[in-house]
Amino acid sequence: MEVSVSYIYGVNSKSGRQQLWEEMRVLAADHVVATKPWALLGDFNQILNPQEKSNGGTRISRGGIQDFRDCVSFVGLFDLSIRGNMFTWWNNQEETPIAKKLDRILINDKWLLQFPFSYGHFGEPDFSDHSPACIAIGDRVALKKQFMISHFLLEHSDFIPRVKKFWEETIIQGTVMFSLSKKLKLLKPVIKDINRRHFSGPGNRVKEAHSSLLECQQNLLSNPSIAMAAREKHAHKTWLELALAEEKFLHQRSRVQSVECGDCNTAYFHRKVASRRAGNQIHYLLDNTDQRLDDLEEVKAHCVDYFSDLFGVASTTLTDSDKAKISLFIKYRCSDSIKKELMSVVTQEDVKNEVFALSTNKTPGPDGYTGEFLRKTWDIIGEDFTRAVLEFFEPGQTLKQWNCTVISLIPKRIGADKLDLLRNMETSDTNRGADVYSWGQAPNASHAFSTKQTWDLLRPSQPD
Repeated sequence: MEVSVSYIYGVNSKSGRQQLWEEMRVLAADHVVATKPWALLGDFNQILNPQEKSNGGTRISRGGIQDFRDCVSFVGLFDLSIRGNMFTWWNNQEETPIAKKLDRILINDKWLLQFPFSYGHFGEPDFSDHSPACIAIGDRVALKKQFMISHFLLEHSDFIPRVKKFWEETIIQGTVMFSLSKKLKLLKPVIKDINRRHFSGPGNRVKEAHSSLLECQQNLLSNPSIAMAAREKHAHKTWLELALAEEKFLHQRSRVQSVECGDCNTAYFHRKVASRRAGNQIHYLLDNTDQRLDDLEEVKAHCVDYFSDLFGVASTTLTDSDKAKISLFIKYRCSDSIKKELMSVVTQEDVKNEVFALSTNKTPGPDGYTGEFLRKTWDIIGEDFTRAVLEFFEPGQTLKQWNCTVISLIPKRIGADKLDLLRNMETSDTNRGADVYSWGQAPNASHAFSTKQTWDLLRPSQPD
């Protein structure tokens, strides 16, 4: 694999930087560079965002930042995911120290698609006033692929009949909640079979269907006939179905909310998916002594220990739960109408309204079934789902698997490499890969640390 790498040394003058921006535009138009993965790294002597200055704000100056932004946008470059130091230079003034991000690593789409797990690292300046930069290609860690419902399956003509047949023929003994959970779990192989039969390898199947369509169109134009016309129509329908399925798949994985399906902008979605994946990797972690942990097993043990201490230790401080004392600090503000509403019986309509209010791409639990799936199959599973929810309000107890969640690790800043620099957020989002740091897929933690001290608690982001 051939790549293009440009090493940058930006001069400390506006005219010199303007020349650099022009050289970058020329290089981007060169066939040798444009057709290969391209990385530019070094001292650009210019920040790209106001926040890249320790005393910066939000104002964008036309003279520097905007010119750099225009160049990067025109050339089609963006920052490689980085670890290490955010700021890469400081002014060496003790009285008024200022740090900036003058050094960076820019890449093009081809680099990101070819090396999706690569990242940059900015170390300590040592004898220089700039942080040294290096690129690590990174390796994908093979983990078990977790179940996640793909929305394009919901539109296939075979989907609803197969789900309905399975649901009507499957009988599970036990409580309503247990029966629903078990049936949803057993439904997963059926959904996987539909995907395997009709959509396995979507990228290759789209290309094959398109080639078949072009061949049919050529034969039709060369020798028009009723049979050829029918073949062309069938080939066009097959290609369109697969192309739309691929687009919906990429749209769902990319989590782009501002673009609706129908644009067929799969290249854009490919980049968003790859960009999310690159930024959400845990390539390494630093422990409490700043020892670097590169090995997957070491990272697992470190995460388990950290969250076990955080969530698994019982509190030794007893609190007084006397209502009279609590009322001295908290005023009861519920009106009679609110109290009546809080004590009202939950109805079937209430359950349905809550389900249909779920976000399209989020799930009410970590099982991989989204709100869109529940809405599409409500006529089939709605009755069982409603009965299971209402069952909870009778004894006030729930199944363990229903009380399950995951803790997603979201970086508080760019280059976060310690667990205390990762914000912990409970989520059931099946596509949390956009927001969650991950090792291969995403090590997440469940709540049961007081009883288990194993890596099983650090579940991948798309639950099984």
